[in-house]
Amino acid sequence: MIKGTVLVIIAVKFFSLLGHDVHAWAADLVTRHGIDVGNRYIHQVLEKLTGINDNQLQVFSTVALIYAGLLYVEGVGLWLQKRWAEYLTAISSTLFIPVEMYELYERFTWVRSLVLAVNIFIIWYLFTRLMDEKREKQTIQVLDHMPPAVAKNDAEN
Repeated sequence: MIKGTVLVIIAVKFFSLLGHDVHAWAADLVTRHGIDVGNRYIHQVLEKLTGINDNQLQVFSTVALIYAGLLYVEGVGLWLQKRWAEYLTAISSTLFIPVEMYELYERFTWVRSLVLAVNIFIIWYLFTRLMDEKREKQTIQVLDHMPPAVAKNDAEN
């Protein structure tokens, strides 16, 4: 829910920047807050903001709002303990794997490799857990339909 709210705030800010020079706004923000413009990371970010147009801002804002909506739906569904929300979480987590693989291809680092491996493990765990719970539920349903004596003997074995 917090990530969704942050994304909504970012989307609103992007929409407010339509018709403005994003690079100039960001440079002013950095200067106002006393951040060193000469810092290489700040400089890289400011360079990437050069030339961002209104169409790109609209796309970024729209994607941020859609993703925020997905996070809200996921959060409410998980809070209400809905099964579909667990599947939605597993699937939406899987969607980031191609992006992480591309980032790793573009610039290999051991940290990126580790992040990708951890995320693949988490997704594997989520899907394994979902399948185990499904099998367990089916087993319980089968046992519920058995005569009491047969169900008791099967449960003891």
